[in-house]
Amino acid sequence: LREISASQPRYVSQAYRGVDSSYIIRLKGTEDVRDLKMIPSKAIFLAPGVYQVHGQLDDLTSSLRRYLKGCVLKSAEQVTGERIARLRFERGGVVYGLIIEVFPGGGLNLLDERGVVLLSTGLRRGEPYAWPARKATVSGREDALALLSSVDGKIKVGVALARELGLGTKYSNEVLARTGVNPSKKVAELD
Repeated sequence: LREISASQPRYVSQAYRGVDSSYIIRLKGTEDVRDLKMIPSKAIFLAPGVYQVHGQLDDLTSSLRRYLKGCVLKSAEQVTGERIARLRFERGGVVYGLIIEVFPGGGLNLLDERGVVLLSTGLRRGEPYAWPARKATVSGREDALALLSSVDGKIKVGVALARELGLGTKYSNEVLARTGVNPSKKVAELD
């Protein structure tokens, strides 16, 4: 998201469906053209160029084209403490928010300036977007220890790190592998 923010201003020239169930927004800058690839519930990539092969056009992608083509990308930020990206687009005084949730079960949601869902991979159109309940932000050892001591001691440490600290399974497993802690160990068994 820092890379996306640092490369502004960028204009939306097109939207595509990727061959891997992703959504691609083509962004034109003053010096280059790059594709923003979004895979709901998984990842966001700012490609160094453009993708030449695209998937079958679907209704959501057609609607993304209609809403965003010609818009200027104004900002890209992470929602604090969450695996959610919020992109802000503007065109002629109209503001859109694109919410990309990169956690399991997450989706892609286009909102109007009031936060009402215009397009979504999983939510109902016309309803206000409901932000997921915020998890505690862990910024240091003390925060991590406090959070782990507040969870049920019968929970496996791998599950606690993935769910309660918001690391997800991939990063939770990496942290535990580096520290030599068995992921199936119970939180109450930690010293």
